[in-house]
Amino acid sequence: MDYESIAYESASRANLEKIDIVGRPILRSILSSRKSTPVEILYAETGAEPPSWRSKWLTRKYLTNLGNKPRNPIYGQIKRLTVPPIQWKSRSTSGLINDMNHIKVVGINIFLEQPQLSSIHKYPHPSRPPEYETAWFPLVKKPAMTSRHLTTAIFNTHVNQIPEATIKA
Repeated sequence: MDYESIAYESASRANLEKIDIVGRPILRSILSSRKSTPVEILYAETGAEPPSWRSKWLTRKYLTNLGNKPRNPIYGQIKRLTVPPIQWKSRSTSGLINDMNHIKVVGINIFLEQPQLSSIHKYPHPSRPPEYETAWFPLVKKPAMTSRHLTTAIFNTHVNQIPEATIKA
């Protein structure tokens, strides 16, 4: 029932009560309780909430999480509906708008200005040589392969210059 609860947010109280009535026998069978058990005890014993509370909680959670995901396709649509305050008729107001207004009253601003950062980084091709010289071992491969004794001597002098506190592999 959680998946559609955001859509049922703007449903009438009578329809939400019908959904609640359908869910109660499930809770009664889980607890092995009778029909005379009060509804409040059913919810308290199972740790569940009435569908109207649950849908409000899930909608508000969805909206606060959506604020961190500006690339989500629905982000722009909800922002357009809520950022310039639009006066909605009481019977045609979306549940998302009501919960967005509640979040604003609490003091949470969801749609903060996001810096326009490019997520695409152009890495150099692996076969291209690096653009910098390493101070660690300044020889190129061909001269190092031709005179191995010189390469070993240079390597040993560099190793001896490493401070003692440095971790060596």
